[in-house]
Amino acid sequence: MPAQTHAADVLSRPKGLNGRQDQHDSEEEAQEWLQAIIEAAQAGLSPSSATMKLAECGEANMDLALRGLE
Repeated sequence: MPAQTHAADVLSRPKGLNGRQDQHDSEEEAQEWLQAIIEAAQAGLSPSSATMKLAECGEANMDLALRGLE
């Protein structure tokens, strides 16, 4: 997501665009969330990886993490 995207734009996008819909109670919360996504992207993380729950991440990457330990 480009840095120029405004929180109001994120909140008004149709459900399913980019496969996610995050809702926030205020524009300030949306701006904070968007800033966190931008910072994660600058660190090399995709938005889906940056917002993934730890358990989901573990399930998605367990085979890779345990390879060669058998």
